[in-house]
Amino acid sequence: MDEGHSPARRGPIGLVLIFLALVVGGTAWLQFVEGSDRPFIEDVYRILMLFAIEGEWVFEGNFSPAIQIFAFLAPIFTVFTVIQLVTRDFVHRLVLAWKLHWLKNHFILAGLTEESFLVAKSLHEHPSGFHAVIIDANPPQTLKTASRRLGIPIIVGDPSDPEVLIGARVDLASSVISFLSNAAEAIRLILAINAVVELKIDRELSLDRGGTNVWIKLDDISFGLALGEYFKLPDVAAHVQPRFFSLDEVAARRLVRFHAPDIYADAFGQERIHIAIYGFNRLAIEIIKAVVVQSVTMCEFNPRFTILDEEACIPLKHVVLIPIYKPC
Repeated sequence: MDEGHSPARRGPIGLVLIFLALVVGGTAWLQFVEGSDRPFIEDVYRILMLFAIEGEWVFEGNFSPAIQIFAFLAPIFTVFTVIQLVTRDFVHRLVLAWKLHWLKNHFILAGLTEESFLVAKSLHEHPSGFHAVIIDANPPQTLKTASRRLGIPIIVGDPSDPEVLIGARVDLASSVISFLSNAAEAIRLILAINAVVELKIDRELSLDRGGTNVWIKLDDISFGLALGEYFKLPDVAAHVQPRFFSLDEVAARRLVRFHAPDIYADAFGQERIHIAIYGFNRLAIEIIKAVVVQSVTMCEFNPRFTILDEEACIPLKHVVLIPIYKPC
């Protein structure tokens, strides 16, 4: 969806088009139906004055009931337009505050991306009725509009800002899932959550709950293992329980689980698994790792991989590299 034509901007544009249509229609009515002998520009000015609640001339002259009704509706349209434009953000903030006030055991998603939107949508549509809140400092307008259409609250702010986390009621959240772009932002988020939860526990001694689950998306899951050792420090582990995941790793494990390569090899009478992968990226690496892990105890021979990619790759054991320009 093009952001320039998104529903968020369609409202003001629609009001402008309606206003222009009313001005043109009212002027044409004066010129051709009422038989006005004034210049065209003067009738345009008279119609514009109706929207500024200056329509005495209509009731002082000999005009038809249609133009008198128009003179009555024009200022109403003006008031409606002003109220809508002025209170649009205020109403959104009011509704957001109301939704946040009742949240408990909800999910907080840090960063509005295609992935986090799909997660929030899945939670929203789940039969158990899970609730999700998305925090992003600069949310894409298209995803922001789509989320609001589903009734998913969007908090515009820095996810690692303690005040923003307090507003999202992080101390009562079931889990926080980070879709932030880099590890540094994820670390700041973990430390901010720890500070907020620790402060809440200090203020409310009756708050009896375990640490807050924080799921951090990382491209390199091995880096997450190193961070996990750091966050085992007692002063952090007591309030925050960080876990790290890779979408590529999850996708690869699901692919191998539901389409076990050893079963296909056995079905075709092959003693050795041979998999061709088009394109070499992080997902390809995770698929290789997942296949190797599953095939260690299943097959007598090591699996063989053929990677077709237009760029040269680092040679791997049991991997054949075939440079191509377009996978076929």
